Amino acid sequence: MGRYHEEAFVAQVAPVSLRTTEGHQVNFSRSGHSVRVAPGETLHAAAGRVGLHIPKACGMGLCGTCRVLKLSGEVTMTHQGGISDEELAEGYVLSCCGIPQGDVTLDC
Repeated sequence: MGRYHEEAFVAQVAPVSLRTTEGHQVNFSRSGHSVRVAPGETLHAAAGRVGLHIPKACGMGLCGTCRVLKLSGEVTMTHQGGISDEELAEGYVLSCCGIPQGDVTLDC
């Protein structure tokens, strides 16, 4: 443990009002929460604004820790290999780099 070192890099996102009327609706099916997101806002940031905790480690789409099942809608991601083609085919997305392209429903 004397040689153990850990770093965390987090992208800063400008705060967005919970009452915004622009952008797309993100629904969190299990919790019943929903929120409108500003253009370019990640799914992870949207979840945080309604008090949902989605585990996250790298914040860059590298580790896959923030993987969630997308039930509906379209999400674009610029990931670094943190999700497999099989997971994508099953409907999973990475919340840290997932940007909704319309209304989206997640299983969380």
